[in-house]
Amino acid sequence: MKSIIFTLALFSCGQESVESIENKEIVEIEDPQKADSRDPNTVLLVCENENTTAIYDRDNWGNWSTKGDLQNVRHQVLLEETLNTGECEDEEPTIQDDKVVTGCWKDQYTNMIYKDSTELDIDHLVPLKEAFESGAHNWTKEKKKEYYNYIIDKNHLLAVESGLNRSKGSKDVAEWLPEENIETYVANWIEVKHTWNLSIDSNELEILKQYSNDTRLPNTCQ
Repeated sequence: MKSIIFTLALFSCGQESVESIENKEIVEIEDPQKADSRDPNTVLLVCENENTTAIYDRDNWGNWSTKGDLQNVRHQVLLEETLNTGECEDEEPTIQDDKVVTGCWKDQYTNMIYKDSTELDIDHLVPLKEAFESGAHNWTKEKKKEYYNYIIDKNHLLAVESGLNRSKGSKDVAEWLPEENIETYVANWIEVKHTWNLSIDSNELEILKQYSNDTRLPNTCQ
């Protein structure tokens, strides 16, 4: 029935109307599903140049603070990250003088196993100087010390091989990436920067977008 009504309508409009309809340019309407589907309430990371003029002072960040029954945060992280499954099955940590001496750790940057805590550093996933140049230059000493000892986020501090940690230094993701688990490292980098309201620069953004489609990444840099 719809087909018949439409045909009658065309005849009533005349041949000229039919030709105008056939020759009419078709304008495609953008599918709203193809548009940016990010939640408008999502807080994007700020992308801007790092502040390299403020003077970085490592002493303002303090040192490991005491946590629980152990000597300090370093040993708290070592205790929490020691494993007892897979290659580490039946490996129990030993504690002497409130220090974790032995255990079994998998370095997330290389997947290598270590059993002597002296071989490990505790790495700030987003290094202190990188955090400083990305917004922490405005922080109080108290907030810097909180960042230094933050253990609520299990990926903020990681037990990794000492030499590797020192070769990483204060480099960001555009300058250094781990040998293994790059996507995980990038995801944690984004999480730490977002949690602490730290910015990223254009070089970081390029690398982050290569390994992540996190909706908190901006499309461009300011």
